[in-house]
Amino acid sequence: MHPLIKDSVILFFSNGFRQVIMLITGVIVPRTLGPAVMGMLNMVKLVFEWAPYAECGMSNSLSRDIPVLRGKGDDASIAAVKDTFFTFTVVTGSIFIAVVLVFMIMIKDSAIAPGIRYAVIAIAPFAIFVNLATFLSGMMRAENDFRSMAAMQYIWSVVFALVTFLTLRAWGMYAVLGALCVAYSVTVIVIFLQKKYRLKWRILPSVLVPAFAVGLPTMVGALFPTLRDTIERMLIVAFRDWKALGLYTLGTDIAFYLLVSLPAVFVQPLAPRIYEQYGRERSGLLKYMIAPTYAVALTAAIPAAFGYITAPFFFNILFPNFTAGVPTAQVLLLGRSFMALGFIPCFIFIAFNRAYLIVLIQAAVLIFLTAMQYLALKTGHGIYAVAVVSGVGLCVYGMAMTFLAYRVCNASFGRMSGFAVRLVLLYGYTLGACLLTNYLAGFGDPQSFAVAARKMVVLTVLLCPLMWRMFVYFRKRVFTVGT
Repeated sequence: MHPLIKDSVILFFSNGFRQVIMLITGVIVPRTLGPAVMGMLNMVKLVFEWAPYAECGMSNSLSRDIPVLRGKGDDASIAAVKDTFFTFTVVTGSIFIAVVLVFMIMIKDSAIAPGIRYAVIAIAPFAIFVNLATFLSGMMRAENDFRSMAAMQYIWSVVFALVTFLTLRAWGMYAVLGALCVAYSVTVIVIFLQKKYRLKWRILPSVLVPAFAVGLPTMVGALFPTLRDTIERMLIVAFRDWKALGLYTLGTDIAFYLLVSLPAVFVQPLAPRIYEQYGRERSGLLKYMIAPTYAVALTAAIPAAFGYITAPFFFNILFPNFTAGVPTAQVLLLGRSFMALGFIPCFIFIAFNRAYLIVLIQAAVLIFLTAMQYLALKTGHGIYAVAVVSGVGLCVYGMAMTFLAYRVCNASFGRMSGFAVRLVLLYGYTLGACLLTNYLAGFGDPQSFAVAARKMVVLTVLLCPLMWRMFVYFRKRVFTVGT
């Protein structure tokens, strides 16, 4: 088996296990807490979502620098890189915790609910384990140690599930937050003990300063999803209420687990190989763009289509208190299927030291999203309009990132045009099949099993030509240069 495929399979099963755990908890927790409390929970969880950015993207520099050094045969510098990034991660993580605690203590009571204040103060110290988990993932990715990355997934998932199930009924929202704290801390401690890393407390300016050229732009670029979600949540709470936020964030959570996390697993093994290829010969990088991009698009677009047509049925069964959010969730599924297109271009930009391009594209999209979502809510439109605007912006983001990465790789205009046509046809055909399915088989109660099953059969038939065409394509060209 090809090493790239083998690594992807290892991560696929570990990620699949985690997805099963998150699916189970993702059903039980909302049913237990309800929309309003779910909205508050997702707001508090922003602490853990922001924590990884405290290390200023050094994990991305780590993932790049070690493979590049290994590609050049420079083993002497690898230990210094590991020590410097580890120490920097701990220091910046501690600063982040201090800032959060001071802010929560000083903010006025009228500006924040007491429950949120105390919850943030309680979980903030555990953010250091989130930073260390990010560091470990970067180092394992750089060393092609995907077995250990899979082990992290298994440990985190089991601990999170056990703590959540044992305490949810008694503690509610605080049980989930406690489960996150315990899961991150146990995972990091176990991995450090198992790997027996010998890291020194030192920061070498000769290592750290050049790393900022890659780390800071990629950190700002990676900041886009978290900043986008934070602004969306703040706008919804300001113009609507906690219940509306709970309905919206359930849709974003479903879209993330269906459309973003799975493609992310497939592309992770590409990163160190792209960086090593850059260290050896830059002309070979294009082979990591074409077929893998089609694979990413398929693993996002097809689940989005099936999720769209079956959302009324599954929401009625799994989330009866959230059925008002079905139209919003359907739009989020279609719109966020474009997010995964940005994964591989990020690796390309980092390899070529052009991570600033990530920042420019995402900044433009973020400004558009913030302005349009503000106007939508200000003029009386609800979370459905917010979801529509989000989908348009993410479509522009995914396409712009992909085509600009092709230009960075010096792809010819003809090859780039052929790729663009195929990618647009892939998404267009999937969307058309999805809408046609609703037209042909959508009669009857959309929440009934019979209608959902009928839609799935029709959509499967409509997608067969696309799947066959892509099968033929991948059989001939997987991970080779070509169109």
